[in-house]
This record gives sequence, C-alpha cells and structure tokens, in this order.
Amino acid sequence: MTDPAGHEPESAPMSRREARAAAAQSQNGSEAQPPTGVPASGQAQRPDHGAPAAVGPDAGISDAGNAVPPADPPATVALPLQDAAAASATAAAAAAQPTRRAAAETSEAPDGLTDMADLFAAEPVPAADVKQKRRKRRRGCLVGLIVMLVVLGGIAAAVVTVYNVFGDQIRDVLGMSEPADFEAGTEGDPVLVTIGPGDSGLDISGTLYTAGVTKTSEAFYDYVRGLSSPADFYPGLYQLNSHMTSKAAYEALIDPANKRENTLLIREGEPTGLIYEELATVLEISVDDVKAAAADPSQFGVSASSLEGWLFPATYTLEPGMSAHDAIQTLVNRMVQALDEAGVPVEKRQEILTIASIVQREGRTDDFAKVARVIYNRLDPSNMETHGLLQMDSTVQYGVGKLTLGVVSTSDADRKNDNPYNTYLHPGLPAGPISSPGDAAIAAALHPADGPWFYFVTVNLDTGETLFAETYAEQQANEEKWHQWCEANPDSGCY
Repeated sequence: MTDPAGHEPESAPMSRREARAAAAQSQNGSEAQPPTGVPASGQAQRPDHGAPAAVGPDAGISDAGNAVPPADPPATVALPLQDAAAASATAAAAAAQPTRRAAAETSEAPDGLTDMADLFAAEPVPAADVKQKRRKRRRGCLVGLIVMLVVLGGIAAAVVTVYNVFGDQIRDVLGMSEPADFEAGTEGDPVLVTIGPGDSGLDISGTLYTAGVTKTSEAFYDYVRGLSSPADFYPGLYQLNSHMTSKAAYEALIDPANKRENTLLIREGEPTGLIYEELATVLEISVDDVKAAAADPSQFGVSASSLEGWLFPATYTLEPGMSAHDAIQTLVNRMVQALDEAGVPVEKRQEILTIASIVQREGRTDDFAKVARVIYNRLDPSNMETHGLLQMDSTVQYGVGKLTLGVVSTSDADRKNDNPYNTYLHPGLPAGPISSPGDAAIAAALHPADGPWFYFVTVNLDTGETLFAETYAEQQANEEKWHQWCEANPDSGCY
C-alpha cells in the first residue's frame, strides 16, 4: 500500500513485547503450519477497505478479547526485512543477558495474552546491579573479618593481662617457674662474707645474695625456715663461693673451717662507723671500746678531727689478741702507704682524701675521673652554674647519718639541715672525708678527666649508667630519665 504520494508507508516501531512475539513465531514456523485464514509468521492481515492492518501478536484481537473474523479472505503482506532483522537482534540480545529468573517458561493466559510474571521473568538484569551485589558481598566479608580480628585481639589482650598479673602463680602451678637456687656444681670464685652481731636469718640471706653467693635474696632464708632445727650462726668473716645452692651455703656457714679467725674485711666506700662495728666483731670487743681507741686521731699520726677516710679498705689478718689501738694503726698505716704510692703530697692528704671519698660514693669506677672533674669545676671561683656549691647528696647523707641506709637521694629536709657536710648550703668541700676511698678513687682525685661538666646523674642504678651535663637544662632532661627508671624500679633504693 502506498500513500497518496505513491510512497510505501513506514512501519511503526516494534515494542519489546512485539519483537519477542515475532521471534517466537519465527522459531516455531517450521514446526507447524498456521490454520487456514491465519497469516503466516511474519505476515499481517490487511482488510479490503484499505486501512493498514495491525502488525503483531494482537492482530485480530478486540478490546474485549474476542476474535474478530475477517470479512474477506486475508491478503498477506510480508513484514519489512529491516523490522524482522531488528526483532531477531533484540531477541538474541535478550537471550544473551542475565535474567532475573533463569529457565522461566512462557505460559499463555486463558485470553491468549502472555502472563505478566513470564513477561518480566526474562527482563535482563543490568550489569551495574550485578557489580553492586558483588561489592555488597565483598563488604560483608570484610566486616566479618574485622569483627573476628577484634574478638581475637580482645582475647589475646586478656590473656596477656592475666599472665602479667598472675604470671608467677601460673608458672608455679605449671612447674615453669625460675629456680630460686643456683644449680648444684656450678660454684665459682671464693667470696668473703661477714655476719654481724645480731644478724637475723633474713639479714644473712640478703648478705649472701648481695655477695653473689645465692641466686635470690630470700632463697637462703626460705631454706633455713624449712629445716626442723636450724643451727645457730656466729658473727665473723666466712669464706664461701659464688653461685652456691642455699643448702651448700648453709653447710659452709656452720662449718668452723670456713670461718676466718681474726680476718677483717673493709670495703671501699664504707664510713668509719661501719668499720668500727666490723673491727669489734673480729676483735670480739664492744663497738664502744673501738670508738674509744680511735677518739684521738693524733695518736695515729693523723692531723684531722677524726679518722674518717684514713682507714684503707682491704682484707686484713689480725694477730690473735691484738688490741683495738694496734688494729686501727694497721689500717691507718695502709692508707698512708696508698697515698704515698699515688704521689699525694703530705700537705694535701686530707684534701685529696675528702675529694676521693666523695668520688667513691658518687660514681662507679669507670666514671671516677669524670666525677672528680665535676667537683673541681664546681670548686672553680669562675663557676657560674652552681656558684661554688658542690650539691652532692652523699655529703648531705653523711651529715644527717643516712649514708649507709641504701638510698641514693636526699629529702628537702635533709638538704635544709645545716651541718658542715651540707654542700647544698655551704660552698666548697665539706668538713672532711665521708668514707674510705680505694686506690682508683684516690687516682681520680689526683688526675681528673678533662671536660666542661658541672652535673651528673646515675640514670640506672642496676648498671651504674651515669650521664654528664654542662648546663642545668641538660641535667634536668637527664634527671627525668632517672625518675622514669626509678618509677619502673620502685624497690631499687632511689628515694
């Protein structure tokens, strides 16, 4: 059919529904012939009255759904080739895309219309929807993994906390605790140990641990407590060995063969008060008798107000029945020998002993020369850092009678106590020595290291690590490190 101008009318665009029906008819065309009077697939009726025939699956269907027979035999018109190709392409594209319902079957409704569920069952799923679902699945897996890690981390933290708090008890129950004793048969070098008058079992246990005889401070005490009838311990000097078991140390202390009769041990840095007690133990006399014998230093050739610093630290074997005076003279003579060997002028003996005694108490051997330099820098008249004040805690402790208490710092009250040994209040050297220095400290006092330091602080009491500073600001930073160490080691004698 042509329009009044003689042109073939253009076909109306096919809907998706129409294209789908056309494709279905094309596939079924070879299997069955259409009934007489019904157009073949891809053809349409055209009435004789000249109106264009409807094309598609609804041709010949009224609004009421009843079939309307044609008035005359239908004339067939071939579907335009371009429309058929478009329909086939649309059907193939739809078949190639994912569908919301796979393998859905098309069912015909009673009225001949396609069921709406089946119509939409083959509707293609946009690729964006598929990707979004995959992202959601991945996001869900990630969230699950995070939750699992958080739970496991919480469990691990709880286990660590419990172990830190109850670690010792747990190790004891499991039999994994560190042995309190050294292993038998691992004894080392000889060690001299002094047991003083009135020492308790706990005191002796601490002495053995400090000397390196036992492994822990309470091992010996716990062993003795476990004995049904422990023996008595007698004051004196005993020779033991390092790395002994508590049982071996106990047997050595009750064996008279290990007691060193008339043997006196004086350690570096000890003050005269402690030395007098040790001397009284060896001589088997009272401490008051020893103090009375030492009351007049001039009797021993010492031009000082006391014998502090003049009793050389060493191990002495005293003659049986030796008097306190003769024993003290032996110690003084040994100090004079050390001063002479070091090359100390006679007129400077007291001064060198005073400086050396502070060095002995304030530093470890490796730092003696640097500590001595700090003292000399502070004594320098041009010192604008401390203005002549030594500010040494050891001298303050000596002045208030706390030098042997095992604490390295001083309190505000101690530093305000006005006595001749308070170097926070009085510039220059204190009134005299504060302990008995050894050879190394004497050498450092004579030959200090070169350096600009005015300050120092020991930041680790276990290792003796000491930091030196030129300015007070640097010293404050170093002191903060010391406070941090002390907070982490509250039982180490910091305060």
